[in-house]
Formats: sequence, structure tokens, C-alpha cells
Amino acid sequence: MGQEHSTTDIRNKFPHLMVEDKSMIVVLAQAADLATSEMNLMLMGESGVGKELLAHGIHHLSRRTHGPFVAINVAAFPETMFESELFGYEKGAFTGDTERHLGRFDQANGGSLFLDEVGHLPLPQQAKLLRVLQEKAFHRLGGDKLVRVDVRVVAATDQELITMVREGRFQKSLYFRFQAMLELPPLRDRRADISALVGHFLPIYNRKQERNLMSVSPTAMAYLKQQPWPGNVRQLLSALEVAVVYADPTQGVLEANNFKRSLQAWEGVRFSKLGERTAGELAGEEKRGYLIKFQNSTRRYPMRDDTASGEVVLGQRVEADHRHPVGRSSVWGLIRRRGAHSPAIR
Repeated sequence: MGQEHSTTDIRNKFPHLMVEDKSMIVVLAQAADLATSEMNLMLMGESGVGKELLAHGIHHLSRRTHGPFVAINVAAFPETMFESELFGYEKGAFTGDTERHLGRFDQANGGSLFLDEVGHLPLPQQAKLLRVLQEKAFHRLGGDKLVRVDVRVVAATDQELITMVREGRFQKSLYFRFQAMLELPPLRDRRADISALVGHFLPIYNRKQERNLMSVSPTAMAYLKQQPWPGNVRQLLSALEVAVVYADPTQGVLEANNFKRSLQAWEGVRFSKLGERTAGELAGEEKRGYLIKFQNSTRRYPMRDDTASGEVVLGQRVEADHRHPVGRSSVWGLIRRRGAHSPAIR
């Protein structure tokens, strides 16, 4: 059984995550319990929900807090660079290399390594990652010495891994190497967090953009809470910064019209994971079942027990066929081209 945590205690443990919604409080309570373990963790959720920030928080609550926290997007570099980026290489491994290069596992030794987008790894790279997780050791490219490291891995994905396992696109052995999994709910399922996020970041964007906006009007806040937010927290914060940038310098309060400039860029955008449904249609979707149903009060963290119809995760059985996460999309370019900065939230 996990420890009992008050809402205030949870907020103090994760000060960089602005939360009000009960579903996120439960997720963070589970994360706080898991942080003190040495288990490898998998964070699941749509793009933009805050997986990397949660990984940071878990690291700082762990016994590894004084060690390094190294983050890498494993889908961001070509397959040919996978080994050199993660495991490094010895002097002379490549033509012209005159010194040893330490990979991310070396850099994270004694701390935590955050691997983002592991669901996008090709099968050969999955096998290489599995081996180092099993053995806690690897060879640098061009070297024959076995390098042992003490690293806790926290991975993240916006993919349905159990479906990928069944389809042969994700290695079952690697799947089971992550002894615990947490899923962060999308912003549309935790709308109480919107006011907390806006209240925290409005002063930050005021300073950055040299504005003096005091607040967001009740009408504007109601408008924000009605949006589907397919881009989740990342989209909300970009919309807020765009609203600050384009607000009249004499304006003291942000109104709904200030947010429509950036949100209109999302109208009609389609997401492959949702078939033919548009971002606008998503607003009318009923809430679906998630991998972890957060209203469950059980606090056990058993090993995963997959069956043909669902999964046992954190002590609760959930049908696997009713999850509908939104996939990653390139629409952030639309927002950035309008002058907004996309915060580093995954």
C-alpha cells in the first residue's frame, strides 16, 4: 500500500506541475509513491500532457535526486545514430574522431535517464534498449570493454504499447521491463487545471512580452474550459502566450477574443489516431476508459499481468480496446509561426 498524501503535500512535492483536478492529484500521489522505488517507469499520455515535467519531479523525489537527470527524445535522431547517442563511442570509432564520446547512459550514471517517444523506436533499436535494461551494461561503439552503469530509466510514450505488442510492433520483453506504468489524463479530462495553469503562466508571459495583463476574464476562462485541447497543456500555454502578445497594450484583462487567434489555427485539424474526427468534434466526445482508471483508490503497484482482453495495472483491470489517445502532430508549426513559444512540456 502506498502512503497517504494530502493535496497540499502533493503540490509541494511537484511544485512545477500546476494541478487542481482530482484525477491529476491521484496520478501525482501514485508517482510520489513510485519515486522512492528503483523500478523503471513508463509514463503514458497524449503529447503535451506534461510527461517530461513529471519525470523531472519523480527524479527529484527519488534517492537519485543529487545525481544527473538526462533527457533524450529517442525518435529525434536517425537509426544509425541510436547506439552512438545512447551508448557513446571510443576514440577512433569513426573517421576523424580523436576522443571518447560519452553516451546518454554514461551521462546519467548515478541518476535518471528520461527516454521520450519510446513507442516510435524501430524493433532493432528496441532490442538494444532491452539488453542494456536487462544487463545494466553496454559496449561503447568501437570498444570491447563492458561498461556498467547505475541508471534508473523513466520512459514516455503517446502510443498504445499493448496494442503495438499484440501487433508485433513493440517487443513484449521490453514492455515488461517497465515494472510500473502511469498514464496522465488529457487536459480535456482535467479542466480544473486550466485556471491553475493560466494563473501561473500569465505573469511569466507578462514579463517576457513586457505586458501588464492582470487576469483573464470569467468569460474568457469559461471559453478556455470549453475547448477540446487536442494539444493539451502545450497548446494551452501557446494559446495564452499568443493572447498576451497580441493583446492591446492598454488592455488589463484578457478576453475570449484574445485567444481565438491561436485556437483558430487548430480548427479542422485532423489527428490520425482519431480517424476522421476533427479537433472540434473532439469536444463532444464522451470520456473513454484509460489504461489506469484514476478514481480507483487502490494503491498497490503489482507487476503487470496482461491478458487477451485487458491489463492489470496498479491493481485494476481495464479493457484495452477503449483507449483513444491523440497522436503527435506537426500542427505546432502553425502556432510557432504566429510568434508563440512552445514550452518544453511532453
